[in-house]
Amino acid sequence: MYSTSNMLMSNAYNETNDSSDDAIYVVDSAMKTALSKDNKFMPLINVIQKEKVPRT
Repeated sequence: MYSTSNMLMSNAYNETNDSSDDAIYVVDSAMKTALSKDNKFMPLINVIQKEKVPRT
């Protein structure tokens, strides 16, 4: 699993924020692609959506 802070730490030697943003986008896109191919992911998301309590 990844987090924004992990990505920023791994990209700490870059001086521009654009490089960090690009790295996060690439990892985010790859994760979404991998999850979209997982047969268990969407049913899990549907269960979570049904159980989610609306904010008031």
